[in-house]
Amino acid sequence: MAVKQFGKKLLEIRAEKDLTQEQMAELCGISTRHYRDLEHGTAHPSLDTALQISDALNFSLDELKHHSGSF
Repeated sequence: MAVKQFGKKLLEIRAEKDLTQEQMAELCGISTRHYRDLEHGTAHPSLDTALQISDALNFSLDELKHHSGSF
């Protein structure tokens, strides 16, 4: 999995939305700690988490995959 690239994409989206990590975590329905780990590339998103994130951010998993490599 291209975890670092996935995290980089999350950071880009967060910057575009001008949100804090805490706000993004709440928006995605995950803990701030887990979101931070995903953004830093130190955690792998489960399928459920990836679906929650894509749903919350209005990105399909295909779009996230295209921008961040394979999950």
